[in-house]
Amino acid sequence: MSDFQRQTFEVGNGSYSALSNDAVLVGLLLTNKSAAQVTATVKIGPSGSTEELVKDVVIPVGSSLSALDGKIVLNANDIVEATSSAASSVNIHISLLELP
Repeated sequence: MSDFQRQTFEVGNGSYSALSNDAVLVGLLLTNKSAAQVTATVKIGPSGSTEELVKDVVIPVGSSLSALDGKIVLNANDIVEATSSAASSVNIHISLLELP
């Protein structure tokens, strides 16, 4: 049975791993929780060879940015990871459907 999930982590302090199942990424939201404008980069793919989904996207103070237009398939063991221009400044929220 497929399983909808929501994962949240602070950029630089974790990542999502598709574990042993494929998954469909249906939402990806970046939230600036700092008192200054920041930039963020999101990468997806196999650990060690990820590809950029968005690069150096600007997120104004107190704002959020939807970084996904459509859906992306994650293969088993793929990861979603992100970096930002300032430590502890951005949360990433992902919504996905993990497949059996």
